[in-house]
Amino acid sequence: MSAHPLRLMKQYRRPRTRPGRAWDRLRFWVREKFVPCAWLVGVFMFPATAVMVQAGSAQATPVEKYAADAGTVVCDVLDDYPTVDGVSGVVAGVMNDSGFTAYDSGAVVAEAVMLFCPYHVPLLRRYVAVYGEKSTTGLVLR
Repeated sequence: MSAHPLRLMKQYRRPRTRPGRAWDRLRFWVREKFVPCAWLVGVFMFPATAVMVQAGSAQATPVEKYAADAGTVVCDVLDDYPTVDGVSGVVAGVMNDSGFTAYDSGAVVAEAVMLFCPYHVPLLRRYVAVYGEKSTTGLVLR
């Protein structure tokens, strides 16, 4: 006599899963997949984070600080005197007030104009065309 068909099915049926089998799969996945990926992310993100932290610690030059502080005043004076002589007066005023050289005072005026009143850039171009040295390129306003 042959065995009953249900008994044969019980013999070849998939064994019951233990209660901890899902946890074993999860631990395997964490150990074999997640941890190596986490290491790779950490290895590549650490230098990027260090670069961002270092980039945030940049210091402004005295010319940039002065241009940021006095930019609105420079623009107000150029609004009142929109001539090449007005630009000369502003540069002279910056030289007298701050003690910068003529070059640095010109850089202050140029940065202030580019930051606060870019509509005066053509006036600065005329100033450079009149008073700029022909042998060197000097300050280029774009």
